[in-house]
Amino acid sequence: MLGFVLELGHDYEQVREQFAEHCIHKVYTFNSLRKSMSTVIRRPDAGFRLFCKGASEIVLKKSVHHRHSLTQLSVPSMKTVTICYR
Repeated sequence: MLGFVLELGHDYEQVREQFAEHCIHKVYTFNSLRKSMSTVIRRPDAGFRLFCKGASEIVLKKSVHHRHSLTQLSVPSMKTVTICYR
């Protein structure tokens, strides 16, 4: 996750400050049936943002936009993980 934050050009400490624990509204822990986990964050503008992390084939089915092609990230014998937000 830290590598992903850095690749996006963000500072991890700033992200942690922006989304501190008091901003967490709900956490959906990993579930082997869903093959993903999600966290709902309360935004300063009174809205919410859902962050989802999990098996690429599952997360991409739920996602409209994604940042990377799986062929760019996949390596033989290694699973890919996809991160999205909404």
